[in-house]
Amino acid sequence: MEMLSLLGVLAVFLVLGAPIGLALMMAATAYTFVGGFSPSVVVERFLGTMDSFTFLAIPFFLLAANVMNQIGVTERIFGFANALMGHLRGGLAQVNVLASMVFAGMSGSNSADVAGLGTIETKAMINAGYDRSLTAAVTAASSTLGPIIPPSISMVVWAGMAEVSVGRIFAGAIVPGVVMGGSMIALIWVMDKLGYINCPRAPKASFGERVAAFRNGAASLLAPLIILGGILGGVTTPTEAGAMATLYALFLGLLYKQLTLKKLLRAIDDTVIATAFILLMVSGAHAFGWAVAIEKLPEAFSAGLMSLSDNKYVILLILNIALAIFGMLIEGVAALVIVAPTMLVLGAMLGLDPIHVGVFVDINLLIGLLTPPVAPSLFISAAIANTPVGGVIKAILPFYIPLFGTVLIVTYFPQTVLFLPNLIWGQ
Repeated sequence: MEMLSLLGVLAVFLVLGAPIGLALMMAATAYTFVGGFSPSVVVERFLGTMDSFTFLAIPFFLLAANVMNQIGVTERIFGFANALMGHLRGGLAQVNVLASMVFAGMSGSNSADVAGLGTIETKAMINAGYDRSLTAAVTAASSTLGPIIPPSISMVVWAGMAEVSVGRIFAGAIVPGVVMGGSMIALIWVMDKLGYINCPRAPKASFGERVAAFRNGAASLLAPLIILGGILGGVTTPTEAGAMATLYALFLGLLYKQLTLKKLLRAIDDTVIATAFILLMVSGAHAFGWAVAIEKLPEAFSAGLMSLSDNKYVILLILNIALAIFGMLIEGVAALVIVAPTMLVLGAMLGLDPIHVGVFVDINLLIGLLTPPVAPSLFISAAIANTPVGGVIKAILPFYIPLFGTVLIVTYFPQTVLFLPNLIWGQ
């Protein structure tokens, strides 16, 4: 009966369209009443999650990204990337991916990428004569780099739930992020070479134009170095690095003379809403995870999965498929906080490092950002490009090749994740 109340209430609230955090909290509350537990348990679990120095990094990174979107940093990054490689085969489509890789090193959020930088990328590509469906597909696909290349909001959430170092998981995500972005750029080049897509060619920027673009964006390009350099160099904690990123974003706003009170208040407003949504999900998941742990669901699921095969690699393949499907139904961070308890137990049973598990789980779930029925990045990019979603779905299909390819590389070659953390901090 307790299990029925837990899952039943969760299903009802999800069907009604309630926020995932609220649905998880209400499910845990129903479980306490049916199971005869004190309701204060849910309150303690819910509020206890908020008391976390690690999670304090989330609003700082979000605020830094929102301020940068408001003050024109995204335009400068895109301009530099365009001057660097806009003349190559694939043109602005490749620039789209490269700019997203750079901006990912500042924001940690796919929503900040697709709604901020994505708007600039979309406008530039359409004005240059690119197909609207292709433009939206590239923008949606490149936005998935935000939650992978550090700093990453979802990685901060995983580190808090798994009780692992944020710095280590940030370092572990660098190589997979570069592989994902690099393979997208290679895919665009190949598709244009084979005539599968038509990317208008632009003239090569002169040396002077490249220097000018670099000067225009140099201060902005320092942001990823400040954030990652501080964390990986052991100078700052991720939370302190987030605070530094916010201060640097404000400095850029003053430097570029673009920071106004109206823009700052809008960035703060967006940050408060996004932070509240994320922390509601994490807190609700903590309470829900308490109920799940009492019922020993992670252990039961793990035992059932391992009974299907004694081959570790077969189990990992099944997990990848299951995670990708789950990501199609529940968005990003919400999906992560729900599967985290089970994945941590299963990872321990398989002898996997929790940092390795966190990275391949995150990449799997990100594929859902592009896959209906939920697919927030897909729908947002289609709306920005003012094009039917059906055409975007068709155009984005080839991009599953680098996405799933990266998942398989990360899953079956753990050192792609663990090499950098072990090199910097030791095993």
